[in-house]
Amino acid sequence: MATVGDQLLNPESGWQRVDDANKSIKYNGNWLSVTGDPNTYAGTAHYFTLSGATTNSIEFYFYGTKLRIIDMYWSNRVNNVTVELDGVISSYNPNNSTNKYRVIVFERLNLQYGFHKVKLTTTSTSNNFSLDAIDIDSNGEIVSGLNKFLISFEDKHYSVTNKYKDNAIPAMTSNTSPNGIADASSFYTTFYPWKAFDRIVDQNGWVTASGVLVGWLSYEFPSTVTITGYSIKSGTTPANRLPKNWTFEGWDGVKWIVLDSRVNQPNFAAEEFRFYGFKNKIAYKKYRINVTANQGAGDFLSIGDLGMYELDKYISSVDNSETSFLEHGMNKGMIIDLEDEFSERRSLVKDSEKIGLGKVFKQKIDTSKTPIKRASIT
Repeated sequence: MATVGDQLLNPESGWQRVDDANKSIKYNGNWLSVTGDPNTYAGTAHYFTLSGATTNSIEFYFYGTKLRIIDMYWSNRVNNVTVELDGVISSYNPNNSTNKYRVIVFERLNLQYGFHKVKLTTTSTSNNFSLDAIDIDSNGEIVSGLNKFLISFEDKHYSVTNKYKDNAIPAMTSNTSPNGIADASSFYTTFYPWKAFDRIVDQNGWVTASGVLVGWLSYEFPSTVTITGYSIKSGTTPANRLPKNWTFEGWDGVKWIVLDSRVNQPNFAAEEFRFYGFKNKIAYKKYRINVTANQGAGDFLSIGDLGMYELDKYISSVDNSETSFLEHGMNKGMIIDLEDEFSERRSLVKDSEKIGLGKVFKQKIDTSKTPIKRASIT
């Protein structure tokens, strides 16, 4: 698995590459667009040369759990690029004498699956500030801030937010403590099922019996829980023992119901965390991951840590300012199920100016004639 500083000519498995010329990437200020360069991804790049402090910036929004910035390491690059990701500030330095193209200059993994805002700026006063490409989840999406919408009702505006709670499984100290039941199809010596639920980073977590390369790992809650997401984390020495193909299932008292299915997942790096979300409205008491293939190891199947998550839905009252629209607007294509229960109603109204540009579409629906159970914006 590549990391920061590595040259990566094309995206790895589980990733997709978005070119710098994508229309959803916003370049603020005066930028030059390069085309026809065989060294850059898709032959394009954006850059400008500094001659003092600048307010030029790059902004984009994406759905997913991970991000890589792809650019060059070169001796004529700026020595600081500030990354503001969901309000959290970090930075990277592309000024490097190795002089190579298509380098991972910045990486952020293990983000909560959802919508993320990114802004790139620089505090440098000389050299070139540039961008070649962006890597995100293979099932992620770069979106424009204008592909958003708010719900309007009686001259008020509302936003619906999905937010996962903390891991619903407590830090286990045995197969039955502090509560619930951890179980598995098999285990090796002291690598018990509960070792995958102890929230401790160790060598392997749960491991199947010797020579057993497939199997299941389950957790039974004290009462029914509606799980809509799960996470897998590798141990410190994962080798090729982690799952490759699996289903995530809920027990209805008679049979296992498949809730999510994954095939040909790339191997995990040491201590790597991955989150998988799915749709589910049924509360089950018992859930399991049923692995049908590991990553190629001939001795064991292992999972360092397995987490399970409930989803809260919030409906929030917001103003119709540009800031609120970008921060709290729902993305085009989002499905809103009007039969869902909302955990909380919050007010996010601020004193601000209304949006001056764009279009507003209104459609009145007589719900007495046309009952609405679900709505989507496309």
